[in-house]
Amino acid sequence: MKAKGITTFLLATTVFANATVDCVWTSQKAGITVKYVAPCDLINQSRVDSFLHIVIGQLNRTDTSLKVLVLINQHRLNFPGSNNASFFSIGYDTLREIDDDFIFKYYWNETSISTSKNGGLNTFRSEDVPLDINATDADNATKTVGIKIIYNVDYSVDEPVWADLTKAIIYAARNADTVKEQQRRDTVRYFTNGWFVSLLTIDTFAINKIISSPNENEMLANVRAKTVTNYGFMIAGLLGLTLIGVILHVLRKRSRY
Repeated sequence: MKAKGITTFLLATTVFANATVDCVWTSQKAGITVKYVAPCDLINQSRVDSFLHIVIGQLNRTDTSLKVLVLINQHRLNFPGSNNASFFSIGYDTLREIDDDFIFKYYWNETSISTSKNGGLNTFRSEDVPLDINATDADNATKTVGIKIIYNVDYSVDEPVWADLTKAIIYAARNADTVKEQQRRDTVRYFTNGWFVSLLTIDTFAINKIISSPNENEMLANVRAKTVTNYGFMIAGLLGLTLIGVILHVLRKRSRY
């Protein structure tokens, strides 16, 4: 069964309170759930459905007990010191979406406590004690664990690199034990008030290596290209030898006369 859902919310775009409406486009099948924030244009549902169809086809797994959650453009996160608007994390973690309301209330409370204790001076630093990105007070919050991928890109400028996401999902789904062994808890910048949160993810260099490697279709295309090239060299070589043989034959005939 494939479930589709659309959630709308407002994002302020100017100081004059003009707003654009974005939607959360959801596609779910074969144990994989993709939630994609993009403008409320129905073409985006087709995009996320097509993307998931391609992933499932390439993954080609019969055991769907390992659940995968992919969050695209849902939250603005970045690593400390990075000015890059894009963000990529791959981890084996609780498959919850970020509870923005809880995080805001928690940090606002900690800030208020610090301010009252220090005569109006806030000394609370969230980067020193970052809240787990899965933290929530919701009674019905899922406790399911699996592969969790968070991907952000400034969609007002660029679209997601779907090929990179495909490679990330396929790798993580096929190598969940490796992800669990290699992941570490990292601190990342949250989009509100300069706060920080923590999450589980494999190293950025490992992710870059995953998405820069050719997928199965690319490798097959490379093999075919090399095969065609090799055949081309063989044919060219045979033609060259044939031409040399013809020339030698003509020269021998002339030498007899």
